[in-house]
Order: sequence, then structure tokens, then C-alpha cells
Amino acid sequence: MAIGMVLLFYAWLCPGMLRAGEFYRWVDENGVVHVSDAFPPEEKKGWKESVKRVRVPVRAPEPVPWQADEYRIPFYKAPGGGIIVQGILDDTVSVNLLFDTGASHMVISETLASQLKPSSHDIRKKKVHTAGGSIEARTSMIAKVALGDVFKENVPALVTERDTRAQGFDAILGLSFLRDFKATVDYQNSEIILKRP
Repeated sequence: MAIGMVLLFYAWLCPGMLRAGEFYRWVDENGVVHVSDAFPPEEKKGWKESVKRVRVPVRAPEPVPWQADEYRIPFYKAPGGGIIVQGILDDTVSVNLLFDTGASHMVISETLASQLKPSSHDIRKKKVHTAGGSIEARTSMIAKVALGDVFKENVPALVTERDTRAQGFDAILGLSFLRDFKATVDYQNSEIILKRP
């Protein structure tokens, strides 16, 4: 009873977010007030004289946002044999990214970092070991990395003086983005398939 009255009271307080619903209210022989979305049972015939139909707003069900669990990202091969995908950083900067599951972080150049939104970063440089040898880099955070319909926010990155545009890509797409997905390379259709675990 108490729960029913609380629900009705809350429903009346939030008319803008609700739709109409129908309830029945009646008083039994002991003077107890009942509220239900069903008419009193047949065996309670004596109560039917006191039954009143009440229309109150009822919260509409919230739609569940749809999220894909699989994304197909087209790629092409770089002259050096690497896999290149196209992405967008911070919703504004279009880039060609080298797909590299062996890199622990995304790697971008200082030139590219200067085009992105300011973010918290460590200006101190440290030595980082890569497949191409040791380089000096500082840590930073990319506000948003998007590949087609899939994106991730606040992606850790390493910023280096090395400019890779001459090698056919602007940055390296590493595990700081990819670790949230199971990645499969479909060479026949030139697609990378990213699936949520």
C-alpha cells in the first residue's frame, strides 16, 4: 500500500516525463486503501462499490542506446607494407594511422600534437623502446580517437619529435586504443574487424 501511494505521488510530480496509465483504488471492509493496476478479484465483490478508476501519469520506458559490438574498418597497405587506417582525432584532425598491435601506446609527432586540444601531459622526455629502436618521447592524452563509427576518449599517447609523414602515415595506432577490442585483420576484404570483448 505504502509503495503504491509513493509511486502515485512520484508520478504526479513528474508530468513532463510521463505518459498516462490506469489504476484502480478501493477500500476494503477494514478501511484499508488499495491501489492496483488490476480490478479487485472476483471474491472481493463487496469492495466493488468503492472501486474508483484513477488515471495517472506513468514513466515511459527509457530507450536503450544501441551500441554495435563489431566494427569493420577499411585499410590500405603502406609502401613499406604496413596497414594504414584513416581516423579523426579530437573530431577535427584527419589522420592516417599505422595499425600496430605491438605498440603499447598511440604515438604522435609534436607537430600533430600542436593541432589537438590542450590536454594534461608530461613535458619531461624519457627514452621509449620501439620496434624501430629507442626514441625520446613525452606522455600526453588525446581527447578523442575515432575510426569510422567506433571511438575512444582520453587515449594515452607518446609524443615524439619524429615526423612519420614521409613513411606514409601520421601516427601509430597502438594498444592504448586497441586494448578495448579484439582485432582481426581480413586481408581478403582489406578490413580490420574490431569486436568488443
